[in-house]
Amino acid sequence: KNILKMRAYIVPKNVSLVSRAGIPIQLSTVANSAIAKIDSSRALILLRVASIGSRFSRTFIASAQEDVHRLMDGVKINAKPLFDTILPYESVEDPRIDPEDSSSIYHVRLLFTPKEPYTLTFASRLGGDGRPENLEVVSFVKDGSAFILRDYRDTFPLNRRMMIVRPFISEVKIWGIFVGPRSGNVVEFKELEPIPDLLPDVDERKTGGNCAVKISSNEYMLIFHSVDRHGIYYHYVALFNDMGELLAMSTEPIISPSIGVYGGLRPSTVFACGAMLYDDKLLVSAGRDDEITIIFEGDLEEVLRSLTFLRG
Repeated sequence: KNILKMRAYIVPKNVSLVSRAGIPIQLSTVANSAIAKIDSSRALILLRVASIGSRFSRTFIASAQEDVHRLMDGVKINAKPLFDTILPYESVEDPRIDPEDSSSIYHVRLLFTPKEPYTLTFASRLGGDGRPENLEVVSFVKDGSAFILRDYRDTFPLNRRMMIVRPFISEVKIWGIFVGPRSGNVVEFKELEPIPDLLPDVDERKTGGNCAVKISSNEYMLIFHSVDRHGIYYHYVALFNDMGELLAMSTEPIISPSIGVYGGLRPSTVFACGAMLYDDKLLVSAGRDDEITIIFEGDLEEVLRSLTFLRG
């Protein structure tokens, strides 16, 4: 039984998107969306989108603002391009929003280069006009030397101090959730550590972070996923303090795919990229079947009651 229930959905035909040159873009995908509160009534929504005829491996990011009260049932929105692709072998994917600064945005750029692909995470800050002011790769530092990894995604701030990172370690084929201290968008590599309780079990292919939301002055909720042997995603919750220490976690999914909700590009796939608090509710925005967005809702207190506390 999922704690979070569907509140709203966004399908491609209900998203009006016009390029910076004024050309309408017909969409086939509006998935893997992020959401964050701008003020008491408005939410920022970031969508991973693809045009008709494009593939899910060739997407870009669009943005919109919407009244939270209108995020019910089928939602129609006006969006604008935010992060475009630059190279013909590039895909821009999976937006995330800093839980303490809604103008700080993170996203993945997958580069299908002729030799081998790169999966990199970038950070950007939005200006007053809602457009990116800069583009900076999330990097790592060790013994004073900065570098990047070849393959890391599901990487975003837990808070101002700590970064959630999901590297792919090819030698042991591990996709797991790591946390480490950050200075801006530079992560201290020697202090980057896996979270043992959130690493894949023997019957899971991988785990990864989805998004974070601040729930008190020093507590942060991480939505994370596990993927079973069939490739089906299940979402859980973990609670951290401001130093990145795991305090509690759920043992049952708060979101898992339900049969009959939608029939899209990749059935039984749910992937969240954003969450926000609204009154006493937790809202989570997720892609469904690599094609549409679903916004889930649940009582925050019910979510917290479902956690098993490890310490604190």
